[in-house]
Amino acid sequence: MTRLETNCSGGQTDADMKLFDKNNKQIFALFFSLLKANRLRAINNIIAGLLIVFLEFLFVWFTKLTIDIATNSKETFSFKTAAILLVLTLFCQIGVAAWRSRVNAMLGARATNKLQLEIFSHWLSASWLSLNKFHSADLIN
Repeated sequence: MTRLETNCSGGQTDADMKLFDKNNKQIFALFFSLLKANRLRAINNIIAGLLIVFLEFLFVWFTKLTIDIATNSKETFSFKTAAILLVLTLFCQIGVAAWRSRVNAMLGARATNKLQLEIFSHWLSASWLSLNKFHSADLIN
């Protein structure tokens, strides 16, 4: 089968698919290695985002349930139980948001400290004697 012929899947030959898979694996490996420093932060954001979305849906459902109980259209729980579930969901949302902010701040500070350490160690090991012939304003600009 030549490159111009197509298979029944709609356009790409097996060789094209293998090349496509190989390229995707290389791109994924590159992306994964570039994210090495921020992997924990990304995973934290994904988990916190999913929890926030789940809690938002839960809050909406408990709000609907509370309104249905208050208007006497449904009696699945008592009004007190529905209100407690609503308040607990609200506190869980606040807790997840605080957790997300704290972990992001902690990871951001860690990344900043690591970058500063790398830059300052580079400056300490640099050869400064050759820079004496330049004016200090030339070095800053």
